[in-house]
Amino acid sequence: MSLFDYLEDRRREAQLKRQARDLGKVVAGASVGAILGILFAPQSGEKTREQIGEKAMETKEYLEAAGQDAADSLQFKAFQAQEKIKQTYSDLKEKAEQKSAELADDIEVAKAKGRAIGEIVREDAKKVKYENEDVAEVVKDGANDVKNDLKYGVSKVAEDVKDAAKEIKKDVDKTQKKVEDKKNK
Repeated sequence: MSLFDYLEDRRREAQLKRQARDLGKVVAGASVGAILGILFAPQSGEKTREQIGEKAMETKEYLEAAGQDAADSLQFKAFQAQEKIKQTYSDLKEKAEQKSAELADDIEVAKAKGRAIGEIVREDAKKVKYENEDVAEVVKDGANDVKNDLKYGVSKVAEDVKDAAKEIKKDVDKTQKKVEDKKNK
């Protein structure tokens, strides 16, 4: 699951929270209205108090159930977010390993090319001694360029992997903190 999907889920979750809060306001308003209606109804005081108590209990039970539903929903969403982060971390780790394997293959190809070039140079050196010095210098420069390019590529991939790992660690820590904060609330 991508970051955009995660953000969309977070937006939907916030929307559900707003709707639950609005529903709570409606229920509270309806309860207050019902209580006021009972207060101004032409009944005995005892019957009125009994009806107010019943309405208050109904409202309390409804709000407790709605609160528990919201808490359960948040806990489930936090779990889903944690799983998404774990999957993202796993995907990034897999990509880093794949890049590392590709780089190792490239290094082997470069070594094979270097060995092949070395053999060609040795054969040509036997035939034309004066060309040997020029060819050896060109091969040496090429090998140094390949070596430098490989070193740079390896260090760049290592940096990218470290940076990705740090970002994932930060995201995991933030998510775990949010989950713990939500659990503590």
